[in-house]
Amino acid sequence: MQQLQILPPDLARRSISRKEIVLPLEAALAVVDWCVINQIPILGWEGWMQSADGRVGHGNAPQGTASLEGLSLQDAADLCRRTIGAAALEWTETYPETTDRLHFCITVDATGTITGPQAICGHEPAFDAYPRIADNLDHVAQEFAPRCR
Repeated sequence: MQQLQILPPDLARRSISRKEIVLPLEAALAVVDWCVINQIPILGWEGWMQSADGRVGHGNAPQGTASLEGLSLQDAADLCRRTIGAAALEWTETYPETTDRLHFCITVDATGTITGPQAICGHEPAFDAYPRIADNLDHVAQEFAPRCR
């Protein structure tokens, strides 16, 4: 399964890669939260750049993490949130005049099936819930709970 296929369509369309999850900061953090809610293992992240003319590569992007396979999903997500945020801030301060745009490639284990709300109660996850994930995880959890009764 391609990495992008695990995402809600609106997030997947924002990726600057056709196969990998490569998104700007806010969307990348939403993917981390999406993975936690849906129990999708996060394997790591790396920085990508998109130049003003549309070229994509690693350039001066942050290196990212080593493999997070040995961490629990929650620990991997916490580490990603913390290090992605810190890397974005450092990159912005180091390259204030750049016209490049920083993106984050989130690598997940997309070989399994979604095991979040669908596995618990037999309903499809609410793809429209992802914009609120970073702002209010409790609200999203409450949104799924009535469907499971």
